[in-house]
Parts: sequence; structure tokens; C-alpha cells
Amino acid sequence: MGRVSRFVPYKQSTLVIRVLSYHGRCLKGFVTTPAQEWEIPFSNLMELLLTVEQLLDERQSPQQCMRPRIFDAPARWPPPRTSPCTGHGAVLATFTLRILFRQNASWQGSICWLERGVEAQFRSALELIGLLDSALWGLTEKSP
Repeated sequence: MGRVSRFVPYKQSTLVIRVLSYHGRCLKGFVTTPAQEWEIPFSNLMELLLTVEQLLDERQSPQQCMRPRIFDAPARWPPPRTSPCTGHGAVLATFTLRILFRQNASWQGSICWLERGVEAQFRSALELIGLLDSALWGLTEKSP
């Protein structure tokens, strides 16, 4: 028999990032999906990236094309701390994130800044970080 393909609906393949603060280039906020009623908080960039990677691994979509390199025995990132979607103060910026591919040990996809209605494609996680920084740095006070 042929290979069974797994269809992932748009709502399930989209992540929503709500940034609450960006002081000293340290972002804090929540990650959620339009299809779920829960949020996963993050308090820095590393937590955001690892949480998104874990969510992609759990869905197996998009699948990784190579195994990640590690120094020692795999230290599992703690499971996401979920909380119900509730009011949590003013949101600095909201982004929808679509990761289409996980190739060359990185992510490729698009990000849309909802408040401004602009979208950009990225070819790596580093490029994604630069896009987030360019949006958020302009919204916060620039201090020397």
C-alpha cells in the first residue's frame, strides 16, 4: 500500500506569539495556537525557541530532516507549563508563526505581525530572531 500522508489543518499548524514586554532585548509573553484554549508562557528567547521546537516535535509537523546534535545525554526540556487563555495585561505585539520546513537544522516559514499587517518569510531561526527584534526594538524605548 501507499504511504499515508498526514494532513495538518491551518489552525493546528499556526502558532500565535503574544509578546508582553521587550526590555533589554529580553522578550516575555505566551505561545498559543488558534485551535487550543491554552497558553505556554516564555520569559526569554531560549524558552520561546525550545517551546516552539517541542510543539513541532509533538505534532511531528513539519518533520525534522536531521537529528539535533547534543553534547551529552539528552536533557529533556521540561514539559510546557500551560495555562488557560486569560487576560494578562497589555500585549506589546502579536505574531502568527508558520513553520513550513525544518531543514538544515533550522526553521523556514513566515511570520505575520498582526498589529501592522505585515508578513515576512524567514530561512532560518536566526533570521526569525532578527525579524522579531526589528519589530519589537522599534516599539520599546531605545536606551544606550
